[in-house]
Amino acid sequence: MAIALFVVFKNWHFPHNAMINSVATTTFAVYLIHDNGVISAWLWNDIIKAGRFYDSVFLIPHMVFTAIVIFAVCSLMEFMREKIFSTVRGYLSI
Repeated sequence: MAIALFVVFKNWHFPHNAMINSVATTTFAVYLIHDNGVISAWLWNDIIKAGRFYDSVFLIPHMVFTAIVIFAVCSLMEFMREKIFSTVRGYLSI
């Protein structure tokens, strides 16, 4: 399936979109933040409490909302990290 998806999208040419590209650059950082061994257990068990929605009709809406919020918060953290590091790098290069 992955190979088929790659082949389908391989020859498509999408126009440049600065907003999509800026969000896309944070995707790997989002993965690293939320899948970290220390953060993961705390996030899923204490903050989100994903287990309590297991047999609920709200399981799917909760999953979608949670994914959006986690991506947004982690992306914001990455944007802030990039801004701080670029500022520090600017001061150090002087």
